[in-house]
Amino acid sequence: MKNKIIYTLVLIVIVVILMIGGWSDTHYSTTAVVYQQDDNSTIMVDAAGYLWEVTNRPDLKLNDIVTIKFFNNCTDYTREDDEIIKITKFNE
Repeated sequence: MKNKIIYTLVLIVIVVILMIGGWSDTHYSTTAVVYQQDDNSTIMVDAAGYLWEVTNRPDLKLNDIVTIKFFNNCTDYTREDDEIIKITKFNE
């Protein structure tokens, strides 16, 4: 009985480690600056020159510095299909 509990715990630890590794392979973040803004959309540019657009973010203002968290849609070779998960404005 004791061996079964130990094997189960080891299996759970291995699965959790693999899940964390899988998540970290598909999620990343970058810093960007609010580049352009109009009534409904906000465009941000990151250090690599990629432009990212979001809608309905009146809290973001021109030249704000933000952190953008992404899901890469399991495509490591392109950023064109990456999804923005969260945008956090740096404290002023």
